[in-house]
Amino acid sequence: MKRLSVITLLILFITSLVAAQKPAQPVQDVSNDPVQKRLERGLKSSEFYSFYLIDKAHSEPDRIHDHLTKAVRISPNLPAAYFHLAWVTITTSPANFIESLNYLLRGFSAYARNFFWSFNLIGIIFMGLSAAFAVTIAIVVIVRLPSDMPLISHEIKEENKKFFQILLLLFLSAFGPLYFIGAALMLISAYFRKNDLVISYAFFIALILLPILLKPVEMFISAELSPSLKAVVAVNEGKDNKYAIGVLSTAEEKPELFSYALALKREGRIGDAIAAYNKLLEKQPNDPRIYNNLGNCYAIAGQIENAIAMYEKANNIKPHVTAYYNLAQASRELLRFEDGDKFYDEARRLDAGAVTAFRENSSRIPNLYFIDELLGFGDFFRLALKSSGTRLFSLSLVPFWFTPLIGLIIMVSFVSLNKKRDNKAYRCKRCGAIICPKCDRSIKAGEMCQDCVASLVTLEKDPRDRIAKVMAVQDKKKSRKWVLFFLTLVMPGANLIYAGRILAGAIMTFFFITPLTLLVVSLFYRISIYPFTHSWLMFMVIAVTLLFYFINITMSRRFLKRWV
Repeated sequence: MKRLSVITLLILFITSLVAAQKPAQPVQDVSNDPVQKRLERGLKSSEFYSFYLIDKAHSEPDRIHDHLTKAVRISPNLPAAYFHLAWVTITTSPANFIESLNYLLRGFSAYARNFFWSFNLIGIIFMGLSAAFAVTIAIVVIVRLPSDMPLISHEIKEENKKFFQILLLLFLSAFGPLYFIGAALMLISAYFRKNDLVISYAFFIALILLPILLKPVEMFISAELSPSLKAVVAVNEGKDNKYAIGVLSTAEEKPELFSYALALKREGRIGDAIAAYNKLLEKQPNDPRIYNNLGNCYAIAGQIENAIAMYEKANNIKPHVTAYYNLAQASRELLRFEDGDKFYDEARRLDAGAVTAFRENSSRIPNLYFIDELLGFGDFFRLALKSSGTRLFSLSLVPFWFTPLIGLIIMVSFVSLNKKRDNKAYRCKRCGAIICPKCDRSIKAGEMCQDCVASLVTLEKDPRDRIAKVMAVQDKKKSRKWVLFFLTLVMPGANLIYAGRILAGAIMTFFFITPLTLLVVSLFYRISIYPFTHSWLMFMVIAVTLLFYFINITMSRRFLKRWV
């Protein structure tokens, strides 16, 4: 038995010697998965291909679910893929409905990981709300100006110097539509109730601040045309490296240079990446993210001690989970397991969830053994704001800096016109005749003209005249009722504006107009060249628009008699 054991050990020893003399075979890359290969270069998304799959899914209905599932797998941060999956999976089945709802929620959560989709949605909302406000004020002017112009004309006849108000309106209207709306609103606001003047002040303040308010609009329009912003976002969201290397090679600003160095590192150009990070440190010596990423470059180059020094500098500036995790990894590379465990525990103390995600990625992707710091949405927005330095459009014929001055002139004129509101002309509540305190100083009863008081209250007139007056008042009410009914059907809120409830009508109009302006803006303000937009927005717009329309119809039918 002992002899057999010795022979067995001898055979194993000889076999090991023979194996040791054979040349080492290179490790073969058994992975042919293109997604895995992209992940090894830090690329987590391929949106062009996902959009192709979405388009292909609708042309091949029998494989629609497979194509959309693959689109989600290839671009997990693309909201469109989830929304299309939610649409095709929804049925009356409870299980399918829950699955569809899950895809919808995942699509909304993907906005937080996709800058341009979030940026585009914020742009649509901002521009849609701005357009809705401007359209609402325009509707107030359009509805009220025809009925208030006779009052303005009457006061001009009584006081000729007020003719300059009309001249101001005509003069300002020549410079642009916004100035015409502002000047017209200035004239008709004299006949608003005090609570309704909020609408006028809001528009005049917006006119004064117009250059500031249009700055975000220019940012939203011009930012998506900026190659540098596209390159920075592509690198930090893991969409592309080579495009950034080509676009940002001459970059000098921090976000561009940071992203350029990161792209170089991911493409294996470690020496160039180290040079780029060192150049960036000369401009930003107190940014821990730069030290962390520079340390990763040293670690990949085999300079572990230098890498540890960079991680420690990053933590000295600001302790962060990424730097501590990388310190743990680097320490274990040098067989300093006690230090590695200490740094690992510190990283878990700072953010246990992030450490779990780091370990999961590094187990699947060897090149993510050391974790890079990335730029965030705040950096992207600041870069987008810089890209809007060139003015893309103008809303007037005068220089744009002149707009606040014109707005201030209109507002000062408006305040001066409203100092003596008690002397303003108004209409008889019965027959609609113009009553002017300057030309008729007799006492009025319930804001009625003397003719209506004599015919309907004191009964001083001949019965035939009283009957004729009652018939005229009824005809006036009938005509006013038809106008209100027409406005109710055409534009929710316009009926309230016509009835003299300006603020309530403007609010109703704004809520009705806003979904429509959001829809129009979303059709023209698309994400890059993709023929897709926020599909859920269209359904929400239709639902909200119909809801406000039927609410307006219901309210109008209930209160129509009061308004007349």
